[in-house]
Amino acid sequence: MGAEWGREEEASQGVGRLMIRGSLVLDATGHARRLVEYDKKFDPGFQGAYGIVAEVESHPFALDTMLFMDWRDDHTHAPGLEAMRAANEKLPTFLYAMPFTKNKVFLEETALVTRPALDFPELKERLQARLKYLGIKVTRVEEEEYCLIPMGGVLPKHPQRVLALGGTAGERLIVFGLSLFVKSNNAARASLLARGIPGLIAMLGGLLPTLGDYYGDAESLKERKDAVDAAARKAAKAALAAAAPAASAASSSSGAKEAALSGSGSGAGGRS
Repeated sequence: MGAEWGREEEASQGVGRLMIRGSLVLDATGHARRLVEYDKKFDPGFQGAYGIVAEVESHPFALDTMLFMDWRDDHTHAPGLEAMRAANEKLPTFLYAMPFTKNKVFLEETALVTRPALDFPELKERLQARLKYLGIKVTRVEEEEYCLIPMGGVLPKHPQRVLALGGTAGERLIVFGLSLFVKSNNAARASLLARGIPGLIAMLGGLLPTLGDYYGDAESLKERKDAVDAAARKAAKAALAAAAPAASAASSSSGAKEAALSGSGSGAGGRS
């Protein structure tokens, strides 16, 4: 794959090649970087993650809320995890949690950016330690996720006739719009700002109420998990208590019916 510039008859030469002609070439091949030219070594950081979609006995997460970037490290303070705690202080990881039901949840341990990438076995070990601390018992793993995303990197050589977008331009997340903004002229930038700033202000206004208390309450996930389990045990005990009188009444009714049948049989025997 490559880009060539020249007259049409020159560009069309070649055997067994697909030629696509155009006045502008956009390279959106990601970090494969197939068309754009660079003059520096490509040395990005990496976002790594290990995740599972799992069935669990119970979990502490609200069903209508996704837990976003939970950096708490209480789980690394358990006895025997000194090495994990030291590693997490050097390269911390966080938890994403997205519950589907009270017994099914997506859980992901993520390293934001490291160079080199954090190993998947270490991410898995940290997730398992976190779940053990929270008392979340996995009964079945439906899916496993292994995620590795290059983050950043060098910028393309400038100027050149191929326009890089996204990861090809050494960017992430807001990459497409940022690429266009950086490479546009002043009039276009002014137009983009005029259109975009009101929407940005509205979005930030919606986020402001959440900034005062990121986690929403002072109750820890472990405390919430214990409360969920206690409520389940209380509900099960109440159900058993409610079922006991009905079972007793059914037993009494069955005994009375048997006695009546027995008495009826004795009477019939006496008459014969």
